[in-house]
Amino acid sequence: MRSKRSAFGLLFLLALLLMSCVCAAQSQKDTLMLNNGERLIGELKQIVRGLVTFDSDDLGLLTIKTYKIRSVHTTISILRVETVDRMRVYGRLQPSGSKDSLYVVDGSEHIKLAISDISAIASIRNNFFDQLDGNISAGLSFARSSSIGQFNLNATVKHTSRWLQSEFSVSELGSIDSSRFSLDQGKEQISSYHYIKSSAWFAEVALSHQRNVELSLAHRYQGLLGAGNKIIRAQTIEGFILTGVAASKEVSVEGLSPRGGTQVEVPVMLKLDYFKFSHPNMQVTMTNTAYISLSQSGRYRYDGNLNVSWTLITDFSLTTNLYGNFDSKPLDAGSAKTDYGLVLGIAYKF
Repeated sequence: MRSKRSAFGLLFLLALLLMSCVCAAQSQKDTLMLNNGERLIGELKQIVRGLVTFDSDDLGLLTIKTYKIRSVHTTISILRVETVDRMRVYGRLQPSGSKDSLYVVDGSEHIKLAISDISAIASIRNNFFDQLDGNISAGLSFARSSSIGQFNLNATVKHTSRWLQSEFSVSELGSIDSSRFSLDQGKEQISSYHYIKSSAWFAEVALSHQRNVELSLAHRYQGLLGAGNKIIRAQTIEGFILTGVAASKEVSVEGLSPRGGTQVEVPVMLKLDYFKFSHPNMQVTMTNTAYISLSQSGRYRYDGNLNVSWTLITDFSLTTNLYGNFDSKPLDAGSAKTDYGLVLGIAYKF
């Protein structure tokens, strides 16, 4: 009899231990409560552009619109929370007890925020690859009458840490003529943004390579050091302005370089992003950059880009890109001063 009681007691202790392990595992998960009462367990990846990315244990990776969220409780990682009034705070999320707000908890400090005032949330993890996100788009057109085709490729990869955001972008446009491929236009850039404390100000360092055959530019290697401010931050629109100093080395298609060698310019950039998440889901991004030369009197340049993206199905979008470039003093005499075009493609977000 005693042996049976001992066995029963051992089984009871094992059951308690198993239950405690399950509870501990659950306590290390993030919880998302929806307005319809549904409760999701998993990991909050990010909130950006009005969309919540959540890795559910049962359903996998989900994308949910912000207005469908009732409350959030996170335990896995430290989050960087940006608000519509351009404040930036760090911590974990806890329910506040009211439907439309939550707490950002950092140690003993509790900051109460309305869910509608949150514009972006990034998860700060130790694993490098967990911090990556981006998209890639490509398009191809061909005319049999002229035997000329065009190929375009655009890709962006971002890495986010507590104080630094790094981005690598590639944009290529080429021609296919009689089975020969030529790169007509392209730009590759790597940049890093350092956020200054909890303000809307940031510093940027960027390195880039640019090519534009229409403007007689074979290569432009450029380094930029600047500072900017997120002048607009809301749930559906955000924007920043940036200026600083840029130094570049240029070579024309004919192998010529401007007098004086290194070119020094003052860039002024304005970037705006607009998001719409009712049908159809779409995103509009506009980037305008003017360059005023300090090395070459009377020379100024402009690079502009307008990108419209319509979501087709989850993670796939149809993109339309309108670009324009201007150089008041191109490297080769007689070359065109203006280049513009329209590019279509299919984009995949990862």
